[in-house]
Amino acid sequence: MNSKENLKEYLIKEFERNKEFFKNNSLPEIFEKRLEAIKYLSDFGFPTRKDEEWRFTNINPIIKNNYSSLNINKSDTFNTRINSILKSEINKHLIKNLNVNLIVIINGFYSEKHSVIKEKIPSAQISNIADFQKGNDDLIKQYFNKSLGNIKDAFTAINMAFSTNGAFIYIPKNVSAKNPFHILNLNISEENTLINSRNIIIADVGSDITVLESYHNISDSGLQNSNFINSITEIFLKPNSRVHYYKIQKDNNLPNIVHTTQVIQERDSKFKSFNLTLNGTIVRNNLNSLLIGENSECIFNGIYVGDNGSLIDNHTLVDHAVPNCYSNEYYKGIISDESKCVFNGKILVRKDAQKTNAYQSNKNILISDKATINAKPQLEIFADDVKCSHGATSGRLNADELFYMRARGIPEKIAQRLLLFAFLTDVVGLGNNYSDSKKYRELIDKCIIKVISEKINSINL
Repeated sequence: MNSKENLKEYLIKEFERNKEFFKNNSLPEIFEKRLEAIKYLSDFGFPTRKDEEWRFTNINPIIKNNYSSLNINKSDTFNTRINSILKSEINKHLIKNLNVNLIVIINGFYSEKHSVIKEKIPSAQISNIADFQKGNDDLIKQYFNKSLGNIKDAFTAINMAFSTNGAFIYIPKNVSAKNPFHILNLNISEENTLINSRNIIIADVGSDITVLESYHNISDSGLQNSNFINSITEIFLKPNSRVHYYKIQKDNNLPNIVHTTQVIQERDSKFKSFNLTLNGTIVRNNLNSLLIGENSECIFNGIYVGDNGSLIDNHTLVDHAVPNCYSNEYYKGIISDESKCVFNGKILVRKDAQKTNAYQSNKNILISDKATINAKPQLEIFADDVKCSHGATSGRLNADELFYMRARGIPEKIAQRLLLFAFLTDVVGLGNNYSDSKKYRELIDKCIIKVISEKINSINL
């Protein structure tokens, strides 16, 4: 991409240049979707701040960067320097004493060499999407891109057009995975690379799975990563299935990220997510769940901390399409320096979705005069027999609580950090049941509490 060429033009040209590769390495149905996606990008381009869904998020730093690579086709080989770094990096980002089925994604590509699936689950399918679709056409046709429906923005279009790799996880009927799956995304800042990856997670009837997805940066220089990650995770819950999903973004110098998690829930299913965003220059988290089966339950919990001029945007949608379903959303944030954070949470209750219970809460603390929060909780209700509520608050640390602690000899800075820590951590583990069979969730939550503490101690008060 040259300095005079905009990203839209560059991507359209690159698609045409690689058209035969996509055609030869995609099922016909998927290739057709690629063509539709590139046409959408050509017709509509990128969103601007005039678009309601993007009004608080300036994406110019993303779309004006000169990307030199799209990382479309890359083998599972790395030079000696990168391999030596990876050995220590992978271990560094694993949770101590937590046995996991490890899936390593390097710059958007599934690495068989570094992935370790410890648990042998009969009839389960865990593999690279690129390899999986060669011998499992029916499953790929059934699930690939099915949760997204019509393309709604340029980023999902780009991912559909260019993604060629990612993790595929299928858990068969009535199986409860003993160990969580950890999708470890490692980003190596070798050049300005636009990374498009796609993960698909399927929990079949009566199954139970926990997935931890984390993002980490590898850079020799310590400078800001110039890559851009545009990823999509599709999650399908069949009847009476359970999915716990954690997404962790905590490293310094992370690249710009737009990540979309799209969930479809059938009857009696339960989906619980926890989203932690502690770093990043521009981070956009889209989390959407469509409840199409009665008695489904959806829980969205999240924490974000903005500092050092970062922009963190959380957009959520819970779409109640059928009666007798429950959803609860609880997000908290701390914003400091000149950072900007966005929370846009929407609950949609369709006409036939009677007896819906849906709740949403967003709370924020600003610890700088220049910090900004734009909170927009939304309810769209077309049914008349429902219980729904939403709310958002923003403000400073409680002066009375701070005075109380200082009156007992606690220094001001320590008192502030303790209050901030207490403010955030009541979201962690909310509603978790640490049964003997799922004790590992307690280890994950303890790790989250630890990194929150480290982050708060690093904030400039």
